Amino acid sequence: MRTFLVFALTLGLTHATYAATFCVSTASELQTALTTAAFNGEDDDIQVVQGTYVSNFVFVTAESFDLTVEGEYTAGCASRVVDPSNTTLDGNSSGIVLALVGNNRVDFVVDGLTVQNGSATTNPNGGGLHIKTNSGDVTLSNNIINNNAANSNGGGAYIEGANTTTLTNNTITGNTALNGGGVYFKSSSTATLTNNTITGNTVSYGYGGGVYFSSSSTATLINNTITVNTASYSNGGGVYFSSSSTATLTGNAITDNTASRDGGGVYFGPSITATLTGNAITDNRASRNGGGVYFYYGSATLTDNTINANLTTNGAGGGVYFGSGTAAATLINNVISDNTANGTNGNGGGIYIYRRDTTTLINNTIANNQANKNGGGIWLELSDDTDSAYLYNNLIWNNSATAQADDLYLNNDANNNFMPSPVEIFNNDFSQSANGTFLKIPILIDSSNLNNLDPLFVDAADYHLQAGSPCIEAGDNNAPSLPTTDKDSNPRIANSIVDIGAYELQVPANSHLQFSASTYTVNESGGTVTITVTRTGGSSGAVSVDYSTSDDTATAGSDYTAASGTLNWADGDATDKTFRVHITDDTEVEGDETLILSLGNTTGGAGLGTPHTATLTIIDIVKNDLIIDFGPSSGIFAYLNNDNWASMHTLSAESLVTGNIDGMDQDDVIIDFGDTYGIWVRMNNSTWVQLHSLSADSMVIGDLDGNGQDDVIIDFGASYGIWQRMNNSTWVQLHTLSPESIVTGDIDGNGLDDVIIYFGASDGIWVRMNNSTWVQLHSLSPDSMVIGDLDGNGQDEVVIDFGANDGIWVRMNNSTWVQLHSLSADSMVTGDLDGNGQDEVLIDFGAPYGFWIRMNNSNWAAFINSANLMVTGSLDSNAQDDVIVSFGAQFGIWAFMNNNSWIKLHNQSAQRMVIGNLDGLPSVTALTNSVMKLPAALENTAFLPK
Repeated sequence: MRTFLVFALTLGLTHATYAATFCVSTASELQTALTTAAFNGEDDDIQVVQGTYVSNFVFVTAESFDLTVEGEYTAGCASRVVDPSNTTLDGNSSGIVLALVGNNRVDFVVDGLTVQNGSATTNPNGGGLHIKTNSGDVTLSNNIINNNAANSNGGGAYIEGANTTTLTNNTITGNTALNGGGVYFKSSSTATLTNNTITGNTVSYGYGGGVYFSSSSTATLINNTITVNTASYSNGGGVYFSSSSTATLTGNAITDNTASRDGGGVYFGPSITATLTGNAITDNRASRNGGGVYFYYGSATLTDNTINANLTTNGAGGGVYFGSGTAAATLINNVISDNTANGTNGNGGGIYIYRRDTTTLINNTIANNQANKNGGGIWLELSDDTDSAYLYNNLIWNNSATAQADDLYLNNDANNNFMPSPVEIFNNDFSQSANGTFLKIPILIDSSNLNNLDPLFVDAADYHLQAGSPCIEAGDNNAPSLPTTDKDSNPRIANSIVDIGAYELQVPANSHLQFSASTYTVNESGGTVTITVTRTGGSSGAVSVDYSTSDDTATAGSDYTAASGTLNWADGDATDKTFRVHITDDTEVEGDETLILSLGNTTGGAGLGTPHTATLTIIDIVKNDLIIDFGPSSGIFAYLNNDNWASMHTLSAESLVTGNIDGMDQDDVIIDFGDTYGIWVRMNNSTWVQLHSLSADSMVIGDLDGNGQDDVIIDFGASYGIWQRMNNSTWVQLHTLSPESIVTGDIDGNGLDDVIIYFGASDGIWVRMNNSTWVQLHSLSPDSMVIGDLDGNGQDEVVIDFGANDGIWVRMNNSTWVQLHSLSADSMVTGDLDGNGQDEVLIDFGAPYGFWIRMNNSNWAAFINSANLMVTGSLDSNAQDDVIVSFGAQFGIWAFMNNNSWIKLHNQSAQRMVIGNLDGLPSVTALTNSVMKLPAALENTAFLPK
């Protein structure tokens, strides 16, 4: 077994951080790693090389250190290929595939594995995965868990005692158990399932064909596909909730599941507060009650769901069943259609509600449901005199019942005392055939309800309203719990009065008023920003719209002045209108802050276009400091605030980089002092901390995980390869090879920096994308590479000099190659010299052409004829980068300020220069250096060929 103990063995650091990494490629190596990890007193990461591992693997520990088991690694664990099918743990039907047991608090992570052919018999829980911890966190991601069996609970996976359990992007299929065919959760405080596929699992006698929640206090299911699972002899074909106190289901597809008793799709046990939003619950079957969903007696809120074509073969609630209880049943914006309640107990084809304290149905569409007995659309019974029901704006159409009440069966006096429970029925559309409604105690049906008026659906399977429908603007705006949007997330009140049913007809307005952009930016020192509002879709009629600002992270009064008012367009006027927001400049370092811009209250028949809300970002530009290594005779100095010089160290450096590695407001300086002293960090311009005793071949900075802390990428040479100092806390090897050059930048615009590495002539240029995958950028060898956002779209471009034969090329937006120039460069840097958000490229073409600037990726401008060193950064706290140039011993160091004037900074020449905000301060003083004319000998008068 090859073992990489990251700190103690590989890099030889003197202070261990208690983390071990194992690379395994055989079943015996994997078990040895698990056994070692159980007793080594460290957090452990077991990396499994692609292949098939046939055995029954066990980890049992009394320690409190965390364990990660992750597959998909190539030979030697050099990289990962994201595909869990390439790394298989096979139990050979002889026992649990992988058992992870922590008797104390242990966090477990299982990622990128196929776990199959497990059999839990002696220990009857968790055929594929058996995970037990004492209040630790459990994470399962990107796994395939299939064809496992358990004599008791959790055929695919059994998870017990976790504080937080997270399942993401797993496929759990073909597993069997007594309870929880796919997954069984026991005593988990919080369980979150996102983007999983749970299909074809079965329980032979118990509950929860797909998933069983035993006693999770909070269960959240988001965007999962739960399909073709079976509870052969009991409840919850897809999902079974036993006694979770809170269950939230959002955006799931729960389809074609079967229960031999209650809850074909989902079963909610007692004392559960359930919230279902935007789910598709379709084609599920229950032999008894609740073909789609069964609620025992906990509180339930259903919003924006599609509950369609579910079936009970001999029970109530073909779509949804609510059992008796003191909790409320609330249904808003749902489409409940084509469900069937069959058999002698077949009441409530769409909805069955039994003796709830409060029942609220607002803006639902309940159509084409069937009941073999009573209440084709709705069966509702109220038992106590204080029970209440509110039915507003519902479209109850074309339902059928064999016995009584095609639309609504209402028992409003279940206690038989001739005192009907209070019921409000307003602004609904009923079919109202002769068999339409049953009321045990007759009450007046308000005249606001529509009787037997065809709602004019778009078609038989599309319950949107056509223009001309009698349901348009026929609802009640004062309905309790009236939603702000309809089932499609469109505005619920499109004009002045709400429509009946789940969908609001969106009537085109004469014109639309909207912001010209969804985002705006302004520098904190900018004074004011002008916001533009446009009119589209015609100019007929006079219209107006109100505008306003509101706080997000910026605060009115201290960061900006609140603005509000009305913009007006005359008849025939389609010109843009504007308003201004005043920005307050201050000396605090706050980072970028945002406020919200809003439009509302249109008049003249105009509608709100998109976007009618926007974000204004106030950019907090800070003054960078210049760090210069003047060489062994003078050491390293910092030029702070463009104002004064401060000695940083008497030694000279082999290399320097800057970055915010601790997430504070100040940049830190990472300095390699050579083999004698190693690499040190000047933290927050106050203290020295050794980063490593080894010297580096090269160093770069980038925020690889997008958390706001810069990571340090270091090439330690051929013996050790490339390593990453992540979040100033842990070392992670990036590659075993040593590169020729490295740069970093966010080339896909997702907020995570990518690492662009040239590995040499035999390997070419590769990109480490999002700190997870390797992608080859080019097979040719570059002379040099720099990074910059040349088109200002948030994606960095890679500018590469391929040498004299091929010239300089740009990888635009990580998609296309564009030649910048046929000449090769002596050196290149990038920076936004004019402050417009697009980086310029400064290129030294060498004699006789000198330095030229590629402005805004469109035109060339002559700069200077030669330089020893050059860096860019804003020294004076505006949006424009300045160019700092060391011209050598004869002319010293100069700064080209704001793309228009030169200032001399020092008479000495620099060996190295970097830029960073060491003290976290913005610009608080005026420039103290006098503007000077650059010596004529340094001016560039050459002509650059096309």
